[in-house]
Amino acid sequence: MINFFRKSRLTAIGIDLGARSLKLAQARVSLDDVQLVASAAVERSSLTDWSAADAARLRELIARRGFRGNRVVLNAPAAALRIESLELPPGGAASPAVRKVAGVELGRIARFKPASFQHDLWDLPALARGGTASHVMAVALPHAAADPLVDRLLDAGLDVLSLFPMPLALNALAARALASADDTVHTLIDIGWTATRFVIGHGPDVLYHRTLDDVGVATLRETLLAAAGDDLPAELADHVLQEVGLALDNSGAAARMRRPLQQAAESIAHELKLTHAYIGHRYQHLSLGQLFLTGGGAAIPGLVDAVGELSGQSAIALSPPAFDPAATAAWPGLCGALAGALYVEEAWA
Repeated sequence: MINFFRKSRLTAIGIDLGARSLKLAQARVSLDDVQLVASAAVERSSLTDWSAADAARLRELIARRGFRGNRVVLNAPAAALRIESLELPPGGAASPAVRKVAGVELGRIARFKPASFQHDLWDLPALARGGTASHVMAVALPHAAADPLVDRLLDAGLDVLSLFPMPLALNALAARALASADDTVHTLIDIGWTATRFVIGHGPDVLYHRTLDDVGVATLRETLLAAAGDDLPAELADHVLQEVGLALDNSGAAARMRRPLQQAAESIAHELKLTHAYIGHRYQHLSLGQLFLTGGGAAIPGLVDAVGELSGQSAIALSPPAFDPAATAAWPGLCGALAGALYVEEAWA
């Protein structure tokens, strides 16, 4: 039921625990409007462990960067999250029997012990080949991966409402940007520090998810440093990634550094075409719609346009101003935190 008395509401603080940095975002939502209330990003104290220092830094940021309250939602650890397409007995995702079978099947695939994980599932569109089986997408997260994160935040004095699956939250954010549902699928490419994530969605539902580990900004930075050679300072790689991008000249040392950027765009476009070929075969009645790029990698100058041109699609960067034109924080890397805040808010509205 729509609650007409909740005309405007403040979301919890979305936290994106990334491989390199912590991102936070909080918004005020009113019907279809989103206002970015506060945002922040800071590098993690450790790139390997989720530490008490990280939790304390989060609490400090919340206290001094304009965030309101201490209610937080956190992205589920990507390495532990399992998202699987399953073919199950008839009945659909709403059937208790199908949900029970899905839990057993997820446990078997991921080798999770019974009662050691939480899971959810949703129906997929009918396949081209038809049939009576239930085709669902399911997501699972083991308690052992979630509990230490939650405990750290609780110890820091934060009220943890939920953990959210990043692919589902980003897909919902992309669907919100489209503001309409039709017979097309949208594509979101999230280019992070250590991995690149491909998400195909139809409205609010994820149809396909794939993560390319060790394919992210960190690898690209290392390649740029190697291409620059000993005659150029290491700081130049960061300058190229943040300020110049594919606008580099095609001559001399600049050409050496431009080549890895072009190759990165070609690699993403290649993987995108393979993904779309799979989706086209599986869901022949759906056509390709909008292509979004987000994450820190989407901020590399020229990369979004290059991927769009190479893939033959119109590509746009997904960033906070797409939802709040007045937002001063325009870094696409904040979209994960914003997606989580809105995703959990909409689930409870």
